[in-house]
Amino acid sequence: MGTGAFHETPTDVVGFDSLSATADSQTLASVRVDQRSSIFTVDSGWSGNGGGAKAPKRVSRDSEYIRQVTWTADSAMIFPSSRTGSVNLARLQSGGSVEPLGAPADCVEAYPEVLADRGLVVYSSNCAHGGDDFNLWTLDLKTGAKRQLTSGTSYDYQPDPSPDGNWIVYTSWSSNVASIWKVPVAGGIPVRLSTIQGRMPYVSPDGQKIVCQIREPRQRWTVAILNIADGAVLDRFPDLPANSAIPVRWSPDGNALDYVKPGPTSLGIWRQAIRGQQRGGGQPIQLSPPTEDPITYFEWNRNGSRLAYIVERQQRDVVLFYRGSQDH
Repeated sequence: MGTGAFHETPTDVVGFDSLSATADSQTLASVRVDQRSSIFTVDSGWSGNGGGAKAPKRVSRDSEYIRQVTWTADSAMIFPSSRTGSVNLARLQSGGSVEPLGAPADCVEAYPEVLADRGLVVYSSNCAHGGDDFNLWTLDLKTGAKRQLTSGTSYDYQPDPSPDGNWIVYTSWSSNVASIWKVPVAGGIPVRLSTIQGRMPYVSPDGQKIVCQIREPRQRWTVAILNIADGAVLDRFPDLPANSAIPVRWSPDGNALDYVKPGPTSLGIWRQAIRGQQRGGGQPIQLSPPTEDPITYFEWNRNGSRLAYIVERQQRDVVLFYRGSQDH
């Protein structure tokens, strides 16, 4: 007879999807999801046509699920890591070793971006109250000190600093509507940048514009460029992919937009010129090779010489659990 007590099933994977039981409740069937990621880098001079092309290099082991990655000024990388039990920021050194960044916390730290000139990392975290309330924080790379930038019962995420390090633009999800805001790095009152629904803002290298995704009334999500001063829409790119999880970013020189080309498998990272004679008619340039598994995130290092990107691998297996025995 059942007792109503809970029992933990032994597993070392991310989770399970779909659950069913036999009529006698002696056997459970489920789909086990093993979701892992690797970080790759490729030089800016990579070419798919040979001629001195350099192959991408995997710089992290396929050992955990990685959602974002960002570069430090000394070419190390920072990413949210779950290897300590909670999702906290970690530093990946050029030699492949990983170390915690700041004091471990029993909460979630995600979406890191580095303000190199200020020695800070800005990120999204629910460390203030837990649950679904995420705010923006900064972490001092030298001292490990953490400071909360935004507050309130909202979901503030996807931060990106201005080139001068004075402002942070970010997505805030409140009242079931995504919108784009900015807040001073020194602290202050956040300001909504545009009245249009928007998400995934990234500041241009000249600090004057942002590329983001907007959704105007009765329209689908579209990649657009906004004026950072007043939020005015300067240009739209309906042919570029508007994905809620994968960014469209500026090229290091600000003359093009970089994006992950969608397809049945990941078709790699590509670039579309947006200025001069190439605007609207230039052929996209391929920046990384196709991969069998999806590319879920990418970011250039500070001088635009190397591109880091995340490749995700997901494996699903049907498993059976028998009452009174181990996983078979």
